[in-house]
Amino acid sequence: RSGWRQMCVLPEDAFDRQPLIGAGGRYVLVADIRLDNRDDLIRDLSLPSGQARATSDAALLLAVLEREGTRCLDRILGGYAIALWDRDKAQLTLARDGMGEKPLHFHHGKDVFAFSSMPRGLHSLPEVPRGARESRAALLLLQPLGNDSHSFFAGIDRVHTGHALDVTRNGLRKRRHWDLNRTSIRFGRPEEYVEAAREHLDRAVRCRLRGQGSVAAHLSGGLDSSGIAATAARLLSGSGRGVVAYTSVPRMGF
Repeated sequence: RSGWRQMCVLPEDAFDRQPLIGAGGRYVLVADIRLDNRDDLIRDLSLPSGQARATSDAALLLAVLEREGTRCLDRILGGYAIALWDRDKAQLTLARDGMGEKPLHFHHGKDVFAFSSMPRGLHSLPEVPRGARESRAALLLLQPLGNDSHSFFAGIDRVHTGHALDVTRNGLRKRRHWDLNRTSIRFGRPEEYVEAAREHLDRAVRCRLRGQGSVAAHLSGGLDSSGIAATAARLLSGSGRGVVAYTSVPRMGF
């Protein structure tokens, strides 16, 4: 069984109807997803422009999964937490994006396996215990949070960032599906590094501007957030959409 609660953020979300069924009933997909390389995937699938505009990010992912299987996850860019049921393999695959933008938690008990974006969803099930994982809280006092599978709740774990979890009758298998591709770039002039950095920053920010209404940016006081906000404002200039900047201030009387 699977459930999905829609929150429209992208223009194409109006066409989303999950859970999605594909490959003649072989696949069932639920996904919290925002694709950053959507245009690349549309070209790979040779989708007509009209059809592409009416295709949600989740449906686009399903089309790629139907063609390539879960090996396509290493080239899916964006924020996502997905659950894919493969009827032929009797296998459930949970996966998260490489930056861990979208949360994905699960409970593996004696006779039940359940997953949810947040622990609160799992706590609605009587099979899931309610309580704190004290060892995880103690570890937080000793070191920063790392990329591990333990949550702060007893009986609830999370899928690692950039990893997939395959669930079958034989148990669980964790595997990394995404890793940072590091390449060295050498230019002849210092100005070329500036131009290349600007090109990549523009591309990274532009793919995040796909949405409904104005764009919001959180200013932390550093160069990265201010650079992103200024780039977004420049890219949106003349479009009728604006950038609203937020920052943190102490509460009154603090």
